[in-house]
Amino acid sequence: MRSVLVGIYRGAACIALALLAGCATAPVAVIHGTVALPGARSRTASGARGASEAVVYLEAIPAPAPAKKSAPPVPVGKPASSSTAASGTKGKAATSKPAAAQTAHSKATASKPTSSKAATSATTASKGAPPKTAKPPSTSAAATGRSAAPALPHHPRSTLAFEAGVMLPHVVPVTVGDSVVFVNKDQRFHSAFSVSPAKKFDLGSLRPGAARLASFDRRGVVRVFCKLHPDSSAFVFVSPTAVWVRPDAAGAFAFPPLPPGSYDVRVWHPVYGDRRRTVVLPEAGAAVAFDY
Repeated sequence: MRSVLVGIYRGAACIALALLAGCATAPVAVIHGTVALPGARSRTASGARGASEAVVYLEAIPAPAPAKKSAPPVPVGKPASSSTAASGTKGKAATSKPAAAQTAHSKATASKPTSSKAATSATTASKGAPPKTAKPPSTSAAATGRSAAPALPHHPRSTLAFEAGVMLPHVVPVTVGDSVVFVNKDQRFHSAFSVSPAKKFDLGSLRPGAARLASFDRRGVVRVFCKLHPDSSAFVFVSPTAVWVRPDAAGAFAFPPLPPGSYDVRVWHPVYGDRRRTVVLPEAGAAVAFDY
């Protein structure tokens, strides 16, 4: 029995420490689904423009919602008094005379020890005891009363390579503010450029083995061409948020865990364009299908 009580006390202590440290996280769920393209292309892994070239992303990331506040616990054995809750002054005025007499008698009895302790504390303060400083307000999710924001995925820097006369991969998704490395892995010169409104650039001639960097600061679709080889092209899709994924060859996708809420989910494909769905995500998760 004693070991059971010790386990209960330890569990309660761990929960209390997590709440104080702001480690309690909001419930999360997953948005998953499929991207279905016309014909048999979406069902084959070898399709040149299959579902795996789509980009599924969130249009925006909602702000964390305020956490629900629970009612304060009522002390056991101390019934709530309406007069005390209405005004602390009235509660003091309503104190009975016998209670006041007992208080005065107790003060008179303990006057000497109290005065000595007060003198000791005054002497300690005069000797330069360090004053107590107030702790800064906590900004954790538990202290601010708001649910934790979703952890944004980290995407490594993307690379677009010239190889065997083509640009690979054909679609390169990035987040606003990210960069793409253009690498010439071919045995001949290449020259990447774009005239798209989202990003206009000209990297000049790239000799074999050379690499150059281009940053993308505006959302949108950037079509990339080669001045020396008109048949070579690719896409850089710039997502407005970092929450984006690529479907697999069968069109299946899944976002990282997100707090419950309303999300604007969109998909873009280089051939079939845009689709969007509004998904209300409960704690159990939600499924969404994009049919072209």
